[in-house]
Amino acid sequence: MSVALTGNDTIVLNGLVLTDFADGDVAELKFNNDLVEVVNGKNDNAIFALNSKGKQGEMTLKLLRGSSDDLLMNAQLNLMQLDFPSYVLLNGSFTKRIGNGFGLSMTDLYLAKGGVISRIPDVVSSSDGKTEQAISSYTIKFAKVIRVI
Repeated sequence: MSVALTGNDTIVLNGLVLTDFADGDVAELKFNNDLVEVVNGKNDNAIFALNSKGKQGEMTLKLLRGSSDDLLMNAQLNLMQLDFPSYVLLNGSFTKRIGNGFGLSMTDLYLAKGGVISRIPDVVSSSDGKTEQAISSYTIKFAKVIRVI
């Protein structure tokens, strides 16, 4: 029997451990492009080509609106917009600990380099008590992400 126990995930941006998360899926790192493109040619020949865009990652963070992490991300967003050519890109890591159920654990680590905040967080006002009004959602695009396991 194989099992995977997960917990104690850690997300770090520019050396700061983020802690002010909202509910549900508070962080997601996605890869929207393939690493390799494949096409078939005449006579069943195949062409394989590396796609550098496959190394790009997109992280979505759901932070508590007005929290210290939200203030930090908003300051980064403002710095980026103020003088884009002088902006220092974001670097980060997404660490997931995995246990085997027998006391052994390992680390699943994603290292992200060259990040920018790609959109201003949306805002909503609700009289129905929707919790989304207390969340700031940030999207960060990274030029390169590698996985170390």
